[in-house]
Amino acid sequence: MNRLQHLYTIMALDTDHIDEICEDIHNQVETGVATCALFCMTLVPEGNPVADKASILCEKYKLFKQKLDAIGVKNGVLVQATIGHPGRVLAELPPYQMYTRFTDGKEDSVVCPYDDGFKEYVYKAMRTIASYNPDHIMLDDDFRLLHQRGLGCVCPLHMKRFNQLAGTSLNREELWEILCSDTEQAKKYTDIFVETQRESLVETAKVMRAGIDSVNPTLPGSFCCVSDKAENGAEIAEIMAGEGNPVIVRINSPNYTGEARTCSLKFHWIANQVAKLKNADFILAETDTCPQNRYSTSARLLHNHFTGSVLEGLAGAKHWITRLICHEPQSGIAYRKTLGHYAGFYGTLSEIVPTLKWKGLKLPVTSRTEYKYPNVYGNSSSWGECVFERLGLPMYFSAEDGGVVCLDKDADSMFTDEEL
Repeated sequence: MNRLQHLYTIMALDTDHIDEICEDIHNQVETGVATCALFCMTLVPEGNPVADKASILCEKYKLFKQKLDAIGVKNGVLVQATIGHPGRVLAELPPYQMYTRFTDGKEDSVVCPYDDGFKEYVYKAMRTIASYNPDHIMLDDDFRLLHQRGLGCVCPLHMKRFNQLAGTSLNREELWEILCSDTEQAKKYTDIFVETQRESLVETAKVMRAGIDSVNPTLPGSFCCVSDKAENGAEIAEIMAGEGNPVIVRINSPNYTGEARTCSLKFHWIANQVAKLKNADFILAETDTCPQNRYSTSARLLHNHFTGSVLEGLAGAKHWITRLICHEPQSGIAYRKTLGHYAGFYGTLSEIVPTLKWKGLKLPVTSRTEYKYPNVYGNSSSWGECVFERLGLPMYFSAEDGGVVCLDKDADSMFTDEEL
C-alpha cells in the first residue's frame, strides 16, 4: 500500500492571483505532487494592542477555501510562526514577555510561551482559524526554545520556574557557568533547565489545541519539529493531532543549498530524529527548497532528497516548492514536474521500504535525547559523508541491534554503556 497519504504543499494567501494559485494547487493534486494545500499564516504577535492577524488572514483564506472546496481539493493552514523566528523585525513589540537568550541575556524578537497574555492571544488565533473549517492545521517549527538563537530562554518567567524546581536562587550567569562545567551538578541542572523549556512549550501547545477544540475537537493537526534531537516533537505532535486522528510530525531535514556529494549527512540527520519519534503514525520530510528557486536547490537534488527520505521510512512531506515572498510561478515549475514525474516511484518505494533489510556498515543512532552545554546542538556528522560515501562503501543508519557498527571521534558519548 502506498504510504504517502500526507503530502502538503505550502502556498501563499495572494488574492491578487487567486485563480492561478488554485489552478496550480489542483494540478499538483492531480499529478500526485500533493494531497493537500496549506496556506501560510504568520501570526507572531505584533503591536500594542496586539493586531488580530488570524482574523485578517482568515478572510483571505476563506476566498481560497471556497474555490478549492468546490473542486474537491483539500486545503488547510500552516501556522508558519507563533512565537516567532529570531532576528525578524516587528513594527512594534507586543506587551508580552520576550524570549531572553541564555548565551548573553539579550531579548530577541521572539515571544516567551510562558506568558499568559500570549497564551490568550494564541488560543483566540487558533479558535479563529478552526472556525473557518480547514481540513488541516500544521504548527510550524518556530515553536521551539533550546534551538532558538541563544540556546534557551532565561527570561524572568523561565528563571523563576527553574529556581522553583531546583530549589536555588541562581541568575543567568551563574546557571550558565554551572551548566558548562563537566560535573554531576551540571547534568542535574541541565535536566531541570531543559524541563522548563519543554514545559512552557507543551503547556502552550495544549492551549493552542484547546482553541481548536473549542470549535472542532476532531480537526486534524500536526507539528514541525527541529534539530536532530526532534525537540519535543513527539509530545507536541500528539497534542496537536486532535481527537481520533493520527499523530503527524514533520521532521527537520531541509537541504538548502545542499551538495549531492555529502547527501548522506542529511539522511543521518533524518535517522536520528526518526529514532526519537516512535509515537508518530506519519513522519514527514521537510522538502523545503528555501528560498524556493533552483539557485538554492535544484529539482534533481529535491528528487534525491525525497527519495532518500522515503528510504529512511518517512511517509509523506511538507513540500515548500513555491516562492511566497512574491508571485513567481516559473521558479517552481521544475520542482512540480520532477515530483509529479516520480510520484508513482515514491509511492511504490514507500510500499517496499518496510520489508527491506539493510546491509553494509551501520552508523548507529539513539532514541535518547540528551543535552549538554555549551554544545546543545550536538554533532550528527559521521564517517558516512567523510569516508564511506566518498569511497562508495554501502552503509545505513539504525537504532536496532546488529550489523557492523562504525563510530568515530567522540560518537560513543551519545550512547549509554548499555547501548554500547
